[in-house]
Amino acid sequence: MTATVPIGTPVAGAHGEPLGAVATVYTEAGTGRPVWAGVDGARGTAVVPLDGSTFDGTTLHLPYGADHLRDAPPHAPGTTIAPAEAAELTRHYGVRPAAPPVEPSPDDDGVLVRSEERLWIDRAFVETGRARMVTSVITENVTFTVPVRRQVVHLEYDPFPLDRQPPSTTGPAPDVHEVVRYEERVRLVTEVVPVERVRMVTRVVTTEQTLHDRVSHEEIELDEPGPA
Repeated sequence: MTATVPIGTPVAGAHGEPLGAVATVYTEAGTGRPVWAGVDGARGTAVVPLDGSTFDGTTLHLPYGADHLRDAPPHAPGTTIAPAEAAELTRHYGVRPAAPPVEPSPDDDGVLVRSEERLWIDRAFVETGRARMVTSVITENVTFTVPVRRQVVHLEYDPFPLDRQPPSTTGPAPDVHEVVRYEERVRLVTEVVPVERVRMVTRVVTTEQTLHDRVSHEEIELDEPGPA
């Protein structure tokens, strides 16, 4: 990134979330190119790389999230970033450092430049899926055992004493007496009531991933011609 970012510029993360504002810009010695920026956020000041970021004239957009800034190596504001700190920040953000310019060598100095490939790890946030909460209705059988009461009719006989049994002038005759009998009945009433609250919580889980690749390098050997 070569554009100059003014102090106080708002900073946005990889998903557009606000991360704070630019407090300091650190330039590269000798070239004056802006390399690092100190961002003041809710959890203090964090140093972020400017390589890979974009400045639209109003907001500085970083390809990192709030967790990267939260876990970034600490740096004392107002001090120069030492080479050891720069290396630690480079490892944290997975930034490939700029290769120093190769000075051309004279053809007759007898020196060969040997090159080899290096691998750098770059991390990026990508969407892997979407989660949503779905409620469904499940019907199940419920059995209750409820005691109920009911009236039972039975006959009770109370004999009269012999001295209270006067003779009757009429004979026995049929007679009917009605009694209303009651009993309890059970009714089931269904009602909908709230029973609990359910919320969906996301958390960050860190796992290890092993990467394999092939790299090439040059080897220099002495080729001496044999005697003629």
